[in-house]
Amino acid sequence: MRFIFYVTIILFIYLQKNIDFLAISLWPKTLATYIVADIATFAGLLMMFSGRLSLGKNWSANIVIKESHELVTSGPYAYVRHPIYSGLILMVLGVVLYVDTLGWLAFFVIFFLGAYYKARKEEKILTDHFPGYLEYKNKVKALIPFIF
Repeated sequence: MRFIFYVTIILFIYLQKNIDFLAISLWPKTLATYIVADIATFAGLLMMFSGRLSLGKNWSANIVIKESHELVTSGPYAYVRHPIYSGLILMVLGVVLYVDTLGWLAFFVIFFLGAYYKARKEEKILTDHFPGYLEYKNKVKALIPFIF
């Protein structure tokens, strides 16, 4: 899965440099845009690290249930079910705001869909393993607090 991710990024960078319409600017680059981009990127980084710290020994790069695995619903997990993915999405959004090209916007959409797909795979396993996961899922949004 990581190999596909890295190949996709390399392909994206190549296409961005060689296909003119992907480099189309979407909005004016202003100080305000840069500040919002920095805030989004930093907030995403904080969210990602907070989610990782809250998981503790439950964290894994792969989708697995570990021995003595616990369902974490506190910290950032009280607001979104996948704060690490939410943080990464917010960081990519910060890059999109900063670079401001159609190509990066397309990358953001693909990245968001990929994170959502992986989150759904994780949720299948968590639902099967934790009896209380469905109740948690009904109370807390997946990636964007209070919205989605």
